[in-house]
Order: sequence, then structure tokens, then C-alpha cells
Amino acid sequence: MAVVLLAATATFVAVALTGSTDGLQFAPRGETPYSLPWERGSSHLCVQGNQTWATHRGGLGTSWDFWMWPGTVVTAARAGRVVATDLSGRLPGWYDGNRVEIEHEDGTRAFYAHLSPEGRRLRVGARVAAGERIGESGMSGRTLYPHLHFQVRGPGGVALPTSFADVDEPDGVPRVWRSYGAAPGPRAIAASISAIVRGIPAERISAPPSLTSTMSSIRTPMLRPGR
Repeated sequence: MAVVLLAATATFVAVALTGSTDGLQFAPRGETPYSLPWERGSSHLCVQGNQTWATHRGGLGTSWDFWMWPGTVVTAARAGRVVATDLSGRLPGWYDGNRVEIEHEDGTRAFYAHLSPEGRRLRVGARVAAGERIGESGMSGRTLYPHLHFQVRGPGGVALPTSFADVDEPDGVPRVWRSYGAAPGPRAIAASISAIVRGIPAERISAPPSLTSTMSSIRTPMLRPGR
């Protein structure tokens, strides 16, 4: 009986947290301006997807939850300007939790929630680059486990579906119960190599500096246009 109950509970939790991407229009992986919001070389499990029975409903329907131990570095998924911060809470509870809100050049905003009060304290109005450290994960606000809550919203607070350039899925959309590393996937690597071969400077290529600097270092005259 205990085994049956455990299996039923596990099934319910899996369904409740998996959610659905039906009806959502995601930017193609090669066109999305967003990258996973943590440091290169680390991986984190997607524990709740879009439109779930758990907490990602209504205005939160396009949110992503990624398991993170408190103190894990959180980075900007896209360059922008800090428009709001709250790092006043220290414990779980019935409140919004610590967060950082960053506005992008097209007017969209990314929300990073459940952060630690011990992380970096950004000044409202400060500009941050994609991949720049913006805080640390925590367990503040309405949560039962340590994780990073990430969502993008448009003007008026409209919830926007978000894919990621470095999620190694054909569409760039994370799958629940899968772990993803913030590193370039095969398509990003191929695009970077192609761009360098065509003579595009490394600083203009949308890929991690470690990749473009490595590729630039092996560039030879015979690869440059017109030679």
C-alpha cells in the first residue's frame, strides 16, 4: 500500500510541476536573446515548467523554476537596466521574496526571484551585461525548496514565453526534470566558428568569451576573406 501511495504521489507531483507549453509561441533557439541565468560550467535542474497545476498559472504561466542551492551565483540572462530590487527578506514566508528586475532594450523585463539577501546588491538604474553576476540564489518568499524563479514579461506585465539559446533542445525550451548547463550548444558553436571563418570580430559574436577567444586564437590567414 505504501509503495502504491508513494508512486501515486510521485506521479501527481510530476504532472503538477511539468505543465504544458501548448499554445505558447517561443522564439526559435537561434533567435532568442536569452541565455540561462547562471555561470558557465554549472548545470541546474528544471523543476517546474510553464502553465503548471502547482504555482505557474495566470500571470506566472510562462515562468521557469531551476533548482539551486542557496548561494549559487545568478547571472543576467540578457543585458539591460536594473529597474527594481528587493533583498530584505531572509526566510521563506507569505511574501514575494527577494528579487531583481531587469528591463531590456525592447521594453521587456526579466524577473529573478527567491534570491538570497547576501548576494550582490545592485543599484536601481545600473546597467548589467548578459552573463554578469546579479545576485545569489536563496530560499526567500513563497517557496518550499531552494530554487531560482525566472520569468520575462512585456509592457503592462504581459507574461511572455521564453526559450534559451544555450538550452540543448531543438527549440531551446527546457524540459522538466532535465538538467541544463549554461554553455553553448552545438548550433551556437557552429555559428561562432562560421562567423570567425568569415572574418567577423570575436567581440561581435553572440557567444561566451571563452569560446570566441579560443577560436580567434587559432585563426589563420588562409581563413580570412580574400586570401
